[in-house]
Amino acid sequence: MSPSDIQQALSIASLLAALGASIYTWLTTRSRVNETQIAALSDKAAEHDRRLDKVENDLRHLPDKDLTHRMEMTLTKMQGDMAVLNERLQPVSAIAERLQEFLLEQAKR
Repeated sequence: MSPSDIQQALSIASLLAALGASIYTWLTTRSRVNETQIAALSDKAAEHDRRLDKVENDLRHLPDKDLTHRMEMTLTKMQGDMAVLNERLQPVSAIAERLQEFLLEQAKR
């Protein structure tokens, strides 16, 4: 083997090494980009899980449909009781008006 053959073999070997390094860099750069994107998506999923847990916890404390219906029925009953109370207080209101008129007439004399 002559020195020119060795030099040519070394040139080819160095070209292949440089080409291999370029391909390796190109492949690992893409995987690093993917790795950062996956990390960002994992963080986003963790944030969504945290928010979902908070919403579920808040919903657990809200009244359900049965409790809401019972509250509605109780309010309806209270409206009826208030109407009865209003009817019963009308005579008391009339007595108060008559008493006030009587006292005003007494004060005029």
